[in-house]
Amino acid sequence: MQHLTLEQLAKYREGRLPGGLLLDADDHIARCEQCRGLLLESASASAQLAAVSQALQGTVDLSAFHLSYQELQDHVEGKTPQAKVEQIEAHLRECESCRLELQDLREFAASLKVTRMPSPKRNRYLLLLPIAAAILMAVALMPSHPKAPVFAISLHEGNAVLALDTAGQPVCPANIQPADCQTLASVLRDRKLMVPAQEELRSSRAALLSAGDAPAAFHVVGPVGKVVLSDRPEFNWQASPGAKSYRVEIFDVNYDPVLTSPELTATSWRPEKALERGKVYAWQVTATGKGDSATAPKPPDPEARFEIVSPRDAEAIEAARKLNPPSHLLLAAKLAAAGLCQEAQAELAILASANPASPLPAQIREDLDKRCTVN
Repeated sequence: MQHLTLEQLAKYREGRLPGGLLLDADDHIARCEQCRGLLLESASASAQLAAVSQALQGTVDLSAFHLSYQELQDHVEGKTPQAKVEQIEAHLRECESCRLELQDLREFAASLKVTRMPSPKRNRYLLLLPIAAAILMAVALMPSHPKAPVFAISLHEGNAVLALDTAGQPVCPANIQPADCQTLASVLRDRKLMVPAQEELRSSRAALLSAGDAPAAFHVVGPVGKVVLSDRPEFNWQASPGAKSYRVEIFDVNYDPVLTSPELTATSWRPEKALERGKVYAWQVTATGKGDSATAPKPPDPEARFEIVSPRDAEAIEAARKLNPPSHLLLAAKLAAAGLCQEAQAELAILASANPASPLPAQIREDLDKRCTVN
């Protein structure tokens, strides 16, 4: 989305943007410092005064977002309790609004020393004007949080924020379950997704997909040496020269036949009957021509094995897909935990495009690529 126009900023401030544009504007303003600055600068004095009046009546808690006037005054006069000095300094490092207020108070205090004139009563309320404007912006952008936290790590997930605060505690969108929030916290801290070891598939994958061997003219394409999400996966193979038809056979780990396709003329087939989830299978395809036939893979080539995602993993993945707003990092974590490396990589790519300034998605993707290559 391009920078918002002044007209769009005015409509946004007055709540007159249509629903779809409002969500886009929310997301853009959360990421764009320039548009946030314009929005604050364009706020009218009357709107600011109204906000201050509302705050003073108790409808908005200014202290939840910024240092109070008394805290700022005590800090200028050196009266801040020693136990709170570090907390006050930490807030001032993160909050430009409070730093400016502190500077104003220091300058005002310096002028008092020169002129010995009493502080006009209206100065306190004038000083609150920029604070009130900042509060209104914070409330609009983060309605689900009573305070404006300082994040050590943060990512945009749709129109929500996924983060770790400075204490290492997770801050998740409201639609993320507590257990999943802890999973995401581990991913953000460690910058890696968990991928299971797939011992039963490793030998097949290593042999069939060896980079040093050219595949035979007639060979299976997939699924080979991988986990698949669908319980009715599509089987693909390279055409055999002179073949008139093909037949696919699927076996369990005991080499008992499970499914057999009808005679096929295409080089792909999806079974009508679902396979059992959580099981490892092997398959082969036989090509029939004029009086002869060929099978792939055939001994001494290793078997073409694959595994169907378990019912539990399939349910978790489906629940993650239905989240609104979506969480691409959570979905990537669920896919990786099920052994679905390529699908998890695709979700991380989406997350990276939504967070172009953050190195986190690329770091997680790099670690995932290594784990998937090993497995």
